[in-house]
Amino acid sequence: MNNDILLKYFSIKVLWYSIILSILSVSCEEKMTINKDANYEPKLVVTGFIGNQNPALVYIQKTQHPLRPSDDKEIAADVLLITSDKSPISMNAFEVNFYTTNDNVKGVSGSNYNIKVISTEFGTAVSATVTKPDIVRIDSAVFVRSEPNNGNIHLFFTDKPGKNFYAVKVLKYLTDGTLYDRDDTWYALVNPYSVFDDLGSTNGLVHTINPLRTHHYVDNTHLYISEVKIILYHLDAAAFFYFRSLKDFEYTRGDIMTDPTIIYSNIRNGYGIFGSFATDTLTLEIK
Repeated sequence: MNNDILLKYFSIKVLWYSIILSILSVSCEEKMTINKDANYEPKLVVTGFIGNQNPALVYIQKTQHPLRPSDDKEIAADVLLITSDKSPISMNAFEVNFYTTNDNVKGVSGSNYNIKVISTEFGTAVSATVTKPDIVRIDSAVFVRSEPNNGNIHLFFTDKPGKNFYAVKVLKYLTDGTLYDRDDTWYALVNPYSVFDDLGSTNGLVHTINPLRTHHYVDNTHLYISEVKIILYHLDAAAFFYFRSLKDFEYTRGDIMTDPTIIYSNIRNGYGIFGSFATDTLTLEIK
């Protein structure tokens, strides 16, 4: 079969398939009506953490229907913190859908915790059990100025044996002592982009925080950073996977060429996260 015959053969096949597809597309065309009320059962969404220096904190929401207006009304629920000895501790509402324990109830390293949220409207959501990690102490930190208004912080700490997960938050204070809160202080716990693991190392770790901007110009006013408070979070695995999935979600959101990221959840009969952490803090003067 020469090239002319091949070309004619494939041209006829392409034409034939095009005719068939046109007929099928016309015959299958119909008007689709979307029933926004069909098969939608809202679920609880739980976000909670327990640390070594603060009481447990839980925020509850419900899933939002994609075709309905957002609804953030108060959810009637009982929220329980379950401890290692299985004794439930009732958490108290202090704002709409926010719950906390008494000040004397704080996380103990090596202890197990989980959360149970009981709602007559949305059912009962229960978190997986998490084990609160030990405190990892910051050995030292140093600020290295790379430009007149920028620099890097090198954070030194001794890693624990085994696999470990971390995050760092830097609180910046102005020369008058007020907190410069335009950066990552508004995140629920930490900036998802600040999480990292130890890659299996059991040696001393050096983590570089960069860049740190030491001068800001806001509302025609020069603001200078004179001091930073560095908080090192030792995260449990659930908290780490949750924050890492948030970071991946932000990275892939809106990219039609990339598979969407599923946000990590450890909540049964619902969605969200309950995690634990331990923190150590160091204050560093910026010169």
